[in-house]
Amino acid sequence: MKKIIIAIIAAAMMLSLLAVPVMAAEVINVASYTEVFTPVNEADGQLAVTVKGTAGEDGYLYLIASVKGMEPVSVAGENLSGTELEAYANGSESYFRIAVADPAAEATVEATFNVPGFYAVSRAAETNGAEDYKMNYKFTNYFPTKIGNYSVMVYVPEGMEIAKVSSPSAYADYILAQENGLRGAGNAKALAAAAANTLTFTFDTGAGAVTNILVWVICLGIGIFVLVDRYKKAMKE
Repeated sequence: MKKIIIAIIAAAMMLSLLAVPVMAAEVINVASYTEVFTPVNEADGQLAVTVKGTAGEDGYLYLIASVKGMEPVSVAGENLSGTELEAYANGSESYFRIAVADPAAEATVEATFNVPGFYAVSRAAETNGAEDYKMNYKFTNYFPTKIGNYSVMVYVPEGMEIAKVSSPSAYADYILAQENGLRGAGNAKALAAAAANTLTFTFDTGAGAVTNILVWVICLGIGIFVLVDRYKKAMKE
């Protein structure tokens, strides 16, 4: 009876291992993975992804479908076989992939995606008289190996300012940028397999700062007027 129980347990363990989905590209080397989000309008955005690395055992280079509903627009690069991305699923994880011409050599893929609703984010608490919008973006490395350098930059719609970066919290760990009149926040780091990178910040129109300056100027003007008036009265007396 004891042997039968052991055999049943062993069989169950084997079945559970077989049930775990394994990515076709078990051996994959991703040297760098870059994501740049730019606004198309107040709600929708565009995502530019650049990946450099060597193909997996199946001869494909993979991109992680990091945003729900992202749609491929254009593809270019080096050492690629074709110019179209193929949707690929591994269990609950979604990817896009493209065949590499020479799997033994490094390849580069530069892809652009539409990301509908990316900027339709929730409103945070109002601060300094301005209404803040909260951006929270999380990228998970679903590759079975490390990403040598992962970087992300999220530009906010025109006229918006970065109010505060919450994650990463240390000033040295995040990047503030300005491109074509748009302001953005991001960060860069190596990313181990199954590790995640979170970028959280708030943005607003910057009206709060302008309001504070105007209030300060008005108060200062009133204060100077009162002092001058008192000085004139003192001189007359």
